[in-house]
Amino acid sequence: MKFLKNLLPILAIFTISSVSAKKRGGAAPRATAQPQQPAPTQINQPVQKQPLQQRESYKDLVAFVKNAGNVWDNSRSMLRTDFVNTVVQKAQATNLDDFQLEALLQTARDMHGIFSGNQNKDIATLQSVNNQITAAISQR
Repeated sequence: MKFLKNLLPILAIFTISSVSAKKRGGAAPRATAQPQQPAPTQINQPVQKQPLQQRESYKDLVAFVKNAGNVWDNSRSMLRTDFVNTVVQKAQATNLDDFQLEALLQTARDMHGIFSGNQNKDIATLQSVNNQITAAISQR
């Protein structure tokens, strides 16, 4: 009798847990044959070729100015003429306006310019570079 009293709660727990497992979907589902669906066919679309030379963006030109070498002419304390001409040509190809071209050349001046620390000399250098930038924009 004592054994039956101990066994009854255990059986009740197993019964309740198996019933609740079925309600939650815990019982293993039976394998049923599902109809096979045909594999989807792929439609070959023609690959669009990109143009050989993509237009540069303003961001690309800023990176060019930032990473360019031989930008500054130490003997004249100015931007190198060939560099300025290259930037002007790239700006024209990208259809940049004058303000954007001016910003690119000023960025080149500020990033690559070498100044002496002598205030009067540095002011003269900045004025000559600003004249160079203005001339490059007006020749465009």
